[in-house]
Amino acid sequence: MNYLINYEKSSAACSIIWESEDHKISELDPYIYAIQCDDGENIHELLSSDWPHAEGQNDFETIELGHFEAIEGDMPSEYLLCFYVEVEIDLDSHPLFKEALENSDNMVIARVQFKNNGSPIIDSDGNEEYLYEMSDDNFVELEDNDF
Repeated sequence: MNYLINYEKSSAACSIIWESEDHKISELDPYIYAIQCDDGENIHELLSSDWPHAEGQNDFETIELGHFEAIEGDMPSEYLLCFYVEVEIDLDSHPLFKEALENSDNMVIARVQFKNNGSPIIDSDGNEEYLYEMSDDNFVELEDNDF
């Protein structure tokens, strides 16, 4: 089934503090590496196979990531991440996540990471390169997008 996660308004956006001195956020391509849900006791997540630490997991497919904009925030190096993403998820294959969604009124966070030239940015040891620190998380509704 297809779902929409909408962070297009800056009031709904998550914010980050950009820490990388080697990369500029404006020169990289965003991708969604995880979708997280908090059931009040635990964080449940679905992982994208694009993420270097997914270890073969492919819990959702990104159909479209659109209108991405990193808007400068009030603090130095702060950015509000505005975008929408349409994803395909088979929730029946992820019963714990599905239950967490029900317990959280369908509220999720779409976690963003960045690629350079089509590939995730990793260091010489094969670890994901540290680019930013989360500042503010905002949960938004996972909206049914099947018409």
